[in-house]
Amino acid sequence: MVTIELNSIESIKKCIIEKMGVSVLPLIAVEEALKKDLLAELSLLEIIRNLNLLMIWNKVKKISSTLKEFIKITRENIPQNESCKEQSA
Repeated sequence: MVTIELNSIESIKKCIIEKMGVSVLPLIAVEEALKKDLLAELSLLEIIRNLNLLMIWNKVKKISSTLKEFIKITRENIPQNESCKEQSA
């Protein structure tokens, strides 16, 4: 597996259009490319159900209200198995 990190949504979209992988992007950023059939939309929940993912963050650093909301929404919408429950230190 090869992983690359890009700094702009436009660069990510160009890579995906060139069949270099997949990404999770805001709908507003890809609406035009979807309308032109340059990109295809996948259900994130369908993909996530088959993956064993962990959400991690620095316990010492203060978590912003935006990140807290993201964590809350993620927990409410993505099924968790017992091995992936939050670990306490």
